[in-house]
Amino acid sequence: GGGGILSAPTSSSSGRDDVLTFEEFLVGVWRFCTYDATLIAAFCFNIFDADGLGTLLPEEIDALLRMTHDTKRADAALLSLITDDGRLDEATGTVSIESFVRVVNEYPDVLRPAFDLRDRVRERLLGRDYWERATKRRRERFSGIDSVEVILSWQGDDDDDDDD
Repeated sequence: GGGGILSAPTSSSSGRDDVLTFEEFLVGVWRFCTYDATLIAAFCFNIFDADGLGTLLPEEIDALLRMTHDTKRADAALLSLITDDGRLDEATGTVSIESFVRVVNEYPDVLRPAFDLRDRVRERLLGRDYWERATKRRRERFSGIDSVEVILSWQGDDDDDDDD
């Protein structure tokens, strides 16, 4: 399962589904801390896109908002930002990943708790400046490739980034 670029992992490279190796954990932290708004939005979207069709129903968006914001009811204003103004495909009654990502980039409060968590982890683990440089390197070196194997095989030389 879950072979998409931004999909949540469903099994471990250790061969056991119930065990996360230390390397996998570190890759997960690196991924999360180097995700920009677009990647965080796509990651969150893909968690709720169970059929993998690149669309969410309004009730799936409602669940995404409730879980992200840890509330019993989704904020109606946030829900309408995602589903109103032609963002909901009339024929299918769904919102595409592209539309969702655009909304999150325009209205970051939709996923504010995810951004706040990422920022707290960045601040406490190596500092914001380090992660901003790492995010830039990620864009330059991986440009959309997001697999554990690729990241673990990268033997980058960061000397060129320490000029400040």
